[in-house]
Amino acid sequence: MVEAKGRDLGSLRAVNIGCGPLRHKDAVGVDRDPSSSADVFHDLDAFPWPFADGRFQEVRLHHVLEHLADPDRAVREALAAAADYDADK
Repeated sequence: MVEAKGRDLGSLRAVNIGCGPLRHKDAVGVDRDPSSSADVFHDLDAFPWPFADGRFQEVRLHHVLEHLADPDRAVREALAAAADYDADK
């Protein structure tokens, strides 16, 4: 990931999906709202999400699933972004 808002996103090992106005200094913020504090703007109803599988050690989703058209698919995308997730287990 590239630098955004003065932050080296490549060094961050957590992602905050649907971050809204909250900035977590240890996480890449992702949201579709341009007025949010997101580092990455992406429509979370558009799949796949813009992360490599296994990119993050921690995936955070707080009060976001209820706003998505397909929350089951969103959970699968979040799990895929998690470093230790194995879909075959």
